[in-house]
Amino acid sequence: MKKWLLILSVLFTGIANAQNYQCLQFGPKNYFTNGDGYLRGIRIDSVSVVGSDTIYHAFHTPRLAKYMDGTSLATVSDTDGGSWLGKNVVQQTNGVWQFDNLWHDTVFINTQGALGDSWPFFNDTTDIHYTATITAVDTMTLLGSLDSVKTITINADSAGIPRLTDPVNNFKIILSKDHGFAQVFDLYTFPYHQPNLQSNIMDLDYYLDLVVRKIIGVGDAWVAPYHGDLPDTINSVFKLIHLHNPTLKDVYDYAVGDVYETFYEKDQNDIYMLFHNEYVDTVVSAHHTPDSSTYSIQDHSSEEYYYYGAPPTPVFTSHSTLIPSGYDTTLLFNESLMPEEKGNRHTYHYMPEMGPDSAYCPIKGQYVASVNELVCSGPTCYINFTASHHGFDYTLMASRDSTFYIGYGLWSINYKDANTDIDQHITYYYKGGVVCFGGFKWLNGINDINAPITEVQLVPNPANELLTVKTNITGGYTISVTNMLGQTALSIRALNVEEKVDISQLSTGLYNVTIADDQGNRINRKLVIAH
Repeated sequence: MKKWLLILSVLFTGIANAQNYQCLQFGPKNYFTNGDGYLRGIRIDSVSVVGSDTIYHAFHTPRLAKYMDGTSLATVSDTDGGSWLGKNVVQQTNGVWQFDNLWHDTVFINTQGALGDSWPFFNDTTDIHYTATITAVDTMTLLGSLDSVKTITINADSAGIPRLTDPVNNFKIILSKDHGFAQVFDLYTFPYHQPNLQSNIMDLDYYLDLVVRKIIGVGDAWVAPYHGDLPDTINSVFKLIHLHNPTLKDVYDYAVGDVYETFYEKDQNDIYMLFHNEYVDTVVSAHHTPDSSTYSIQDHSSEEYYYYGAPPTPVFTSHSTLIPSGYDTTLLFNESLMPEEKGNRHTYHYMPEMGPDSAYCPIKGQYVASVNELVCSGPTCYINFTASHHGFDYTLMASRDSTFYIGYGLWSINYKDANTDIDQHITYYYKGGVVCFGGFKWLNGINDINAPITEVQLVPNPANELLTVKTNITGGYTISVTNMLGQTALSIRALNVEEKVDISQLSTGLYNVTIADDQGNRINRKLVIAH
């Protein structure tokens, strides 16, 4: 038996090493959470071939940066590439992938290396060297199925001496055969300092992370963009997750006895300084009908000024909340949309929410980041969000053991830009939790509230000779069909909400269909052609 196990183990290792691993997959949407619980999405819109290299074109991502003093939020003009992946992603025929970072240097990953193989991962001009080694070949359950994975361990040294305190030393990149990256760190800002310089925080893009960066260079200085020192770790670690459509019940579930707590914090630019309001809402009764459920909620609020230690002032009120029938099956977003789609800052707004990291707030059950009520008119429900002083929208989000994305098509949003919001407040609202000072998290999704393309259907799919493209676009638009290499197989100008497209001359296979309107918005659909 031991001999057979040894033979099988050797056979499996040989097969796994020979498999064609890739860092990225063309077409599928992959979702990640980083070390602070923020949701990140990656989708490759197309690929192109230049010589013997394959270029992967990720969707464009608006890059945001916050100044170190915390007083200003700026939009970085660089919107090329796939966010934390870097500007350019190149796959060579020998299995080596290149990722160009912010500093115009390159990170190398050898996807076809065998167990024990090593290569230069990145050579820093400050005499710091990073080496990658394949330290394990195994299997792992990813997105509900068993997959082959390679573990690539990163080691840092300076003049041959290991840098044991380096943030990425001994970090393990996990590469999946079927899904690409299963775990990786931020490749765009790596090595987290400008070569030959200590750092210029004004130029760095932290994607709104609550993170302390170890800046490698003169003095090994700490830079804390958002709050005080944290342990010497990398928080921008991206782990592949399963993202699914939420229902109303997933994020808005009432039961008699539930207690919701709201914490409202406001910065005063006067003698009163900081104060907070605390609200405790208790569900005291419920009335159910075939069409809806009405819950009676008793509010208890208190206001406390820190100035002179003024005592809380309690206020009791009551109100009712109506939830329609079928809320346990009603999906809350369009599956075709994802965070970080191509668009400008006015189309894609970042939404903060209480993150799932227990190190900040040990919250059980479901929680949301809005004090506003669900408003229903017939089968349609809306939620009005309150803008924070950072200029981003609050949203209902996830339960502790799930990750949801609330997308376009359902929400009515009150939005104020960071430069025009005078109130300067942050409100936290979560179920069954406690007040958590300083524990707010940013970004679990981007809400595409202005994009006019909200509906695209390909009928039939799979298709044979003729394809009907159904949209809600009233003006002209372009239909582009590309193959899996990113080559344009068909491109036509369309004017009708239902456009007939002749695909009889296209070969059998999988294609990507891109619908682009005249305002620069676009949406993608997968098409199977089977003659």
